[in-house]
Amino acid sequence: MQLGCKGEVSSAIQELRRNHFVALPYGPFQVEVFLPLLSYHEQVLKRRVRREVEGVPAHFVSPEDLVILKMLFYRSKDLADAKAILVTLHGKLDTGYIQKNFEDLLPAEDRQRRCQH
Repeated sequence: MQLGCKGEVSSAIQELRRNHFVALPYGPFQVEVFLPLLSYHEQVLKRRVRREVEGVPAHFVSPEDLVILKMLFYRSKDLADAKAILVTLHGKLDTGYIQKNFEDLLPAEDRQRRCQH
């Protein structure tokens, strides 16, 4: 059984169970699926944005929530992505929302370390 993305359902479910995350190729894109582990994830779902991809409607994480999630994952590619979003959408993001949720999700020492990049 196909997911619409490339990959088998059983493999995707196993990876979700193991890592609470799975990345699946979809044409030139990579679709990342996360299991909601934090109450914050409910807010992410409520704030999602709807866009069309090749004429197909799809929901995406809001830019503000994407910055927060990237900073939480803290991999070098995520830090680069977060910085690119902040630069590209400068003046268009709700930075108060980003700061408040980032503060709520991480202890002060972790926030300081992550924001030094």
